[in-house]
Amino acid sequence: MTENKLWSRRRVIAASCQLSAALLLSPALATAQQASTKRRLRWQNWAGNQKSLPQHIAVPRSEDDIIKLLRDSSGEIRPMGSGHSWSGLVPSDGTLLSLDRLKGLISHDANTLQAEVWSGTKLFAYGPMMAEIDQAIINMSDINYQSMAGAISTSTHGTGNELGCISSFVSELQLITPDGESIRCSAEKNTDLFNAARNGLGVLGVITRLRFQNREKHRLHQQTWLADIEATLDNIEQLNRDNEQFELFPLPNSDKTLVVVTNPAQAGAADQITNNPDALADMEKLFNLSNKLPALSQSVYNMGLEMAVRGIEHRIGPSYDVLAHPRTTLFIEMEYTVPADLGVDCLREVLQTIRDKAPEVAFPLEYRYVKGDDTMIGMFSDQDGCSISVHQFAKYPKWRDYLATIEPVFWKYGGRPHWGKWHSLTDQSLASLYPNWQQFKTIRQELDPKGRMLNSYLRELLGEA
Repeated sequence: MTENKLWSRRRVIAASCQLSAALLLSPALATAQQASTKRRLRWQNWAGNQKSLPQHIAVPRSEDDIIKLLRDSSGEIRPMGSGHSWSGLVPSDGTLLSLDRLKGLISHDANTLQAEVWSGTKLFAYGPMMAEIDQAIINMSDINYQSMAGAISTSTHGTGNELGCISSFVSELQLITPDGESIRCSAEKNTDLFNAARNGLGVLGVITRLRFQNREKHRLHQQTWLADIEATLDNIEQLNRDNEQFELFPLPNSDKTLVVVTNPAQAGAADQITNNPDALADMEKLFNLSNKLPALSQSVYNMGLEMAVRGIEHRIGPSYDVLAHPRTTLFIEMEYTVPADLGVDCLREVLQTIRDKAPEVAFPLEYRYVKGDDTMIGMFSDQDGCSISVHQFAKYPKWRDYLATIEPVFWKYGGRPHWGKWHSLTDQSLASLYPNWQQFKTIRQELDPKGRMLNSYLRELLGEA
């Protein structure tokens, strides 16, 4: 394969996203809204599809502050993480609890490669922090804005068929229950609670400390190219075997996909990390072009893909820099995980459904493999999984209709929804997907019989509305 026939991941994704926006969105750009300080503060998530007016936003400085808050108050309390979830886990009219002041390294062990951090530490800070002690997270997601507590509570993950989600790297945690009791949990101590809390949706209490099993600090080399989607899917087993990490970004309504492989970097290879700072400016130009010449929409899309040919993209550097990619354009995401051996068939049906029912969509999908784990209600609980993500622009008024059109395909393949992303499943459907669903609910009810850690979304999700 010669370089002039290879495509740049970043340019193709940027072009596809920009072109999709040109086809679908209003030219009006959203502006940030100021939170009111006269009455209630307004909270909203990153994408703007979840909002609430909490009575209080608590930002404790210590575990003692959290214990006092839980013991001295009686209303609804929800942890708020970094606001990067698209599902309704956070919104509350009661108290939102931020752990932003509980961040940083607590302790580490150079022999076992374990490190304990405060749970409000952000994923983007964890990488450089671990590098300073010659450690690195085993694997991470390609979005790194989340808090560590939020990441594990929603089964956030990267890719690699021999690599688990971030929850699976937790060896120990500290949980403060809704009545103010502080409990240490691990695989050896309070085991059931440990397996529940590692993916606990923030309904079991407040996680304050997390001990992670890490690996040695290392550098990675990521390569990306454009390929025929069908030929790639036919060759998927070899791609998985030959690479430590592998993922696809299929381009809807085309016969192409971006192929991304990540492996250890060669010793002495120079760092090479690039981004695309011009994406938003390009998007605005395409807005204007599409509005003036709507009949050219599909031809503009095809032309844009051709213009994206720039040769192979290489990313070389510290693992945390290579694996994370900036996201500045607001979008909504739905993700389901199907059994690993059903991934290819499911993806093919998703792509065909988009061709049949959403021919205007150009926003890339994402396709990843993740190793199974022993969390109680994680997407990868007791099975290796293939995660398929579908996206649409946040300001596109019909994003919900688009995702709802695709969602039933995942149900056919036994798909489990990502807890932090949009989906429509509730208690009865979830019980059939998770063998330990009732056990998780029983633990939650024992810890929080009054349902203080539940908002309206979670009551419906757990069948306690």
